[in-house]
Amino acid sequence: MGDPVRGDPSGSGAGAARASRLESWPQGWVRAMVGLASVTDERREKVLQEIHEGSQTTVTYYVLLGLSELIAGFALIINSDATLIGANVVAPLMTPIFGVSLGLMRGDLRLLRTALVAEFGGALLGVGLCFLLGLLPFTLEPSEALLSQTHPTLIDLMVAALAGFAGVLAMIDERVSPALPGVAIATALN
Repeated sequence: MGDPVRGDPSGSGAGAARASRLESWPQGWVRAMVGLASVTDERREKVLQEIHEGSQTTVTYYVLLGLSELIAGFALIINSDATLIGANVVAPLMTPIFGVSLGLMRGDLRLLRTALVAEFGGALLGVGLCFLLGLLPFTLEPSEALLSQTHPTLIDLMVAALAGFAGVLAMIDERVSPALPGVAIATALN
C-alpha cells in the first residue's frame, strides 16, 4: 500500500525521495548561511580586493558597458530576449553594485564613492548612447520588451534582491564561483 501522507500512492518510494529532498532543502539554506560565516581570511581578503578593483572606472569598463548598452538597445528594438540576455553577459555592472553595497555595509566611503561614480558614470553613458540610438532612422513601434522595462513591479525587486544574494554567495564561496556568470546575468537583468 502507498503512503498517502507523503503523496506516494504506489508505495514505490518516490514519495519518500521527494519528502527527503524537501527536508534537505532548508538544510541546504542553513549550510549556505553557515558557509558564509566560515569564509577563510584569505578568501575574504581576495574578495574584498576583487570588489575594490572591479569598482574602479577604467576605459575597459566603459567600453564594455557601452557595447552592452548598445546591444541591449538593439535587443529592445528588435524585441529579442536572447539578445538582451547576451547584452547582460557583456555588462560589467555586478562588481560596482557589490562595491556600493559593501561600501554602505562597512562604512567605507572611499569604496562607496568609487562604485557610485562607476554606476552613475555608466548610467550617463547609457543615456547618451541610447539617445543617439534613438536618433537613428528606425520607424518601429515600441516593442513589448521595451515597454515592459518601463513598468517594474515588486516581484522584479524581489528577483533582483535574490539574484544579488546569489551573486554574493557565488563570489564568496569558491565552490560556487563557476556559477558566477549565470548569477551575473540574473543580477544584470534585474
